[in-house]
Amino acid sequence: MRKIFILFAAAITSTGILTACSSDSTDKEEAKPIKVEINNEEEKGEDIQVSGVSKEDNGSSKEENKKEESTATLGNFIDQTDLRIGDTGQTESTIAKYEITLNSVKIKNTIDGKTPSLDHYFLGEITLKNIGETAFDAADIVDNLAFTEDLKFGGDGDFSKLYTEVNPLIGKVEPGQSVTGDILFQGIDSDTYYIRTKKGLLSSGAVKNDTIWSFTKKEIQ
Repeated sequence: MRKIFILFAAAITSTGILTACSSDSTDKEEAKPIKVEINNEEEKGEDIQVSGVSKEDNGSSKEENKKEESTATLGNFIDQTDLRIGDTGQTESTIAKYEITLNSVKIKNTIDGKTPSLDHYFLGEITLKNIGETAFDAADIVDNLAFTEDLKFGGDGDFSKLYTEVNPLIGKVEPGQSVTGDILFQGIDSDTYYIRTKKGLLSSGAVKNDTIWSFTKKEIQ
């Protein structure tokens, strides 16, 4: 009878172990879908990360496009900062493309019987040529120029239209056409002088490249 009881107990124990194993196995099988879902979420996370890199690349592309657009607005001509009397400078603004040749410069102490408010008048002769595709007003181009004794400063503009002895550049200049006339400035006594594109027009982008003519007092006396 005792042997039967032992065998019966052993059978019950074995059944419990098998049930436990089966339950454990079932729990593991049920856990697999959860693990797969977590992995899927991780994979989605990796996809999001890749997408984020793509957005960064997009940002870089936008920055490169901005740089290209910025470069494109600089125009067709480079800065010409070492021009002398007799030299021709090519310039592009937002309204025109043109050439200016500085033919001559003279110091004048009186014009129209008037003396300058500074030390001297500086009377220059220039030839202006339209090398663009649209007509422009010659006076607008002359207004782009300034006279200075020091490139650190902006300088003063043209006074040619205020004096009858001077032949100012006025009127429309058609594509391919050239006109010659006078420009007039006032300035203090110095060893070196400059006629240049106004700094404010360059900084604002209204004129796309710089032109500077330099000359000494001895060259123009």
